[in-house]
Amino acid sequence: MSVARHCSTGISRLLVMLVLLVNVLLVLTTASVQAVVPYSSYVYDEWADDVPAPQAYVPKAEISGRDLGVGDFKAPMDICVGPDGAIYILDTGNNRIVHLTSDWQVVRVIQSFDRGDAEDRFRNPEGLAISADGDIYVADTGNGRVLHLDSSAVLVKEINDPKDDGSGVIPQGFVFRPAKVGVDGVGRVFVISKGMYEGLMEFDSNGNFRGFMGAPRVTPTAADIFWSKVATREQRERQSLFLPTEFSAIDVDSRGFIFVTKQGTAASPTTPHVVSALKGQGKDAIMKLNPGGSDVLIRKGFFPPFGDVAFSRYPGVTAVGPSYFRDIVSRENDIFSVLDSNRGRVFTYDGNGKLLYVFGTIGSQTGALLGPVALDCVGDDIVIVDSLKNVISVYAPTIYAKRIHAAILLFEKGFYDAAEAMWKSVLSLNANYELAYAGVGSARLLKEDYVNAMRYFKLGADRDGYSKAYRKYREELVDRYFGIGASVIVIAVLLIYLVVRSGVVARAVDRIKTWASGSGSGKALLRELAFAFFVLFHPFDGFWQIKHEKKASVRSACIVLALVIATYVGVQQYTAFIFNPHDVQQVNFLSEAFTVLVPFGLWCCVSWAVTTLMDGEGTIKDIFISSAYALTPIIVVYIPLTALSHVLVQEEAAFYQLFQVLGAGWALVWLFLATMIVHDYSFGKTAGGIAITVVGMAFALFCALVFYDIIGAFTGFVSGIYREIVFRM
Repeated sequence: MSVARHCSTGISRLLVMLVLLVNVLLVLTTASVQAVVPYSSYVYDEWADDVPAPQAYVPKAEISGRDLGVGDFKAPMDICVGPDGAIYILDTGNNRIVHLTSDWQVVRVIQSFDRGDAEDRFRNPEGLAISADGDIYVADTGNGRVLHLDSSAVLVKEINDPKDDGSGVIPQGFVFRPAKVGVDGVGRVFVISKGMYEGLMEFDSNGNFRGFMGAPRVTPTAADIFWSKVATREQRERQSLFLPTEFSAIDVDSRGFIFVTKQGTAASPTTPHVVSALKGQGKDAIMKLNPGGSDVLIRKGFFPPFGDVAFSRYPGVTAVGPSYFRDIVSRENDIFSVLDSNRGRVFTYDGNGKLLYVFGTIGSQTGALLGPVALDCVGDDIVIVDSLKNVISVYAPTIYAKRIHAAILLFEKGFYDAAEAMWKSVLSLNANYELAYAGVGSARLLKEDYVNAMRYFKLGADRDGYSKAYRKYREELVDRYFGIGASVIVIAVLLIYLVVRSGVVARAVDRIKTWASGSGSGKALLRELAFAFFVLFHPFDGFWQIKHEKKASVRSACIVLALVIATYVGVQQYTAFIFNPHDVQQVNFLSEAFTVLVPFGLWCCVSWAVTTLMDGEGTIKDIFISSAYALTPIIVVYIPLTALSHVLVQEEAAFYQLFQVLGAGWALVWLFLATMIVHDYSFGKTAGGIAITVVGMAFALFCALVFYDIIGAFTGFVSGIYREIVFRM
């Protein structure tokens, strides 16, 4: 055992030394890449804030057709790298394919191909793919066909407009206009056709149409459905159909998985800062289809991989709206990169859908893009086709990107010590890189160092990893201290039983009751607060006594409301990391207090106005006191629930959520009963009154927002007049 342990230690040390050597080599190789970088790099944290990051890729070269000696490119539309590293550029405007070696030496220019009996030419081709055996597939858009050429540019087969066999699979009036093409290892061909919303068109190795796969789903909103029902026929005809979004790009990886992108995300272009609205929108902007057509892309990042999250926050950027994915390329270790033609950016994600880095921009300067339409990888370099500049932009990885890739590779190969060292070297370049912290945490977890794994997972905002580490740590604690803990609990229960049997507790309770029943303002307030616990279990008697016997006062109701506010803030501040979606460093007591006070105040005022019109018997004082006491379940349930959250893991989230719902539901039911009893309403009248109150609250809030906007506009108008007068005087 000692020899084995020494050998294991020696191997670990050797791997760490290897990592350090690789880092030195990376520095030396990256030092030669010197370029002016016209863009800044960033990643998003879990709060949708863009966090500055070191450059991952920097401009290396812009290669034109003239540089290659083949004449100027004219609106090139695609680029593809073959299995041997050869580069194929689809020069659409010149109707040709430029074939290059991996070091950018011209092999040939394919302007025509042999059909066997004659020569044929391309017409405005837009898509290109290279199979594992080096065959060339071309989406010959202008001729409405897909061409399969062998490595010598001899036609193997031609895929034309598929005909409807009477099954109705192909829509009427369909015109075959292939724009992108992909091929897998067994010769299946996948085609994106313009104007086709049913998904990818699948053809077998003989060119026979097999159907559609991977159609992106569309879910109309409730408002869309409502207006489609109430609109006139003319209005419905003018409305857009509920059609799925068309695919824009395709790439088939070495294992047969099909990466596709949609033409845009579903995110609202007016959203300045993403909170929860974008979490369910645009989540399928990128899909990874298995051979059966099911989406198997893992989306464990802070946000699904849909490009820019807070896309309207960048000064000087003229592009608006969400990212528009124009192309995608699968890379080593399940990494994939997508090209956003809206802002000229490349987003790279790992196999779990977590954002690794971003680079690129729109512009005319060297290193910027004007019309990015396609991308691929030539070794470690990323190459992008710019159809407006008519060049191929080449970007080289920096030491930062290389270390990230190396860390992922080492972890996938099972070298956890080396992966941890590499992730720490990434942190030396970017201390705010949460993915690196999570990477160290994953290595620590697999080495059974659960405490440090939890620490790093928390720094990396990785709740899933933290939960796994905490579960193992909890099991370790239970195994270690179960006997002692069980003994302490048994002794404590026995002592409590003996104390209760002795009558000490009963006598103490009697003394407290006798003391509290005396006169005095403080004792009266204590009785009023204690009455909240009576209301918890006797709502009908409790709310009746609040109204008719004055068992509670405004001051006690204010204290209860203050405790509700404190509980609300405490839940956000002290709930365990696994279940806490809030940024605890940004929790502000005053703003959170207003989050409770404003709705509560609106409820009391609007409820009083509505019940006055509906012959309610309660005064606004009765409404205030009873409503505050109705919120007592929030205090009783959520305080222990916050403590309980620190011993639960994600797999037990159902229990946590159940008690959350029970606490909120308990308070809402008690609020309903308080309204019914205070105003002496029937069940139906209470429900109607509450519904009108909620509508009234929404209307009052809307009026307040309109008034705020008017005041803001008026203030701006007056300020503008003042500035004009001052500047002209």
